[in-house]
Amino acid sequence: ILVGWSGTHAAVQTDPAKYPQLEDVNKGWLQIAREQIPEQVLKSEDPAKKITLGPGGDYANLDALVHDVKQMIDPVMRDEGDLVAIIGSDLLAAEKSTLYAAQGQKPTEKERIEEVKVTETYGGLPSLLVPFFPVMGVVVTSLDNLSIYYQDSSWRRHLLENPKRSRAEDFNGRNEGYVIEQLGKFAALEGSSLELVR
Repeated sequence: ILVGWSGTHAAVQTDPAKYPQLEDVNKGWLQIAREQIPEQVLKSEDPAKKITLGPGGDYANLDALVHDVKQMIDPVMRDEGDLVAIIGSDLLAAEKSTLYAAQGQKPTEKERIEEVKVTETYGGLPSLLVPFFPVMGVVVTSLDNLSIYYQDSSWRRHLLENPKRSRAEDFNGRNEGYVIEQLGKFAALEGSSLELVR
């Protein structure tokens, strides 16, 4: 899943020191979207200027941002009922912080915020926090629209005894690829294009 969100290319020899997020292992879902459906990836037109989220920004709140991302989904698939909003942890933390500032002094409201009941939906969609997702990113899709394919006959395994290190080394490899099943049912916000304003 880390490669699914972070992968940008497949190198012949990966370099974990240079690419700690496994960017060089394979092309992930976000990279596929950048290349195949760039019109469904929200980003700033001017690389020097960021999209702003917060009071006085391009988007007043996370609901408005998620709603706009959803509008990039193909209209035929937009109301199928299985769409979710995958939201980065920094965006959720900022939204929760705003709720605490506004409602934190009321015990009943504070309890609701802490139980996450208030932040289960954004832009009318159920929200999810998933591992390794970009902290400032947003993706609207259905979960079954994200796939990992692998070739059955491609699995390679070699077990090597290494007495110098008093261990056995297990090497595995297989051909696999990340797939967005229906491109029209995927839209994203490029997290690097977003800035929070307070």
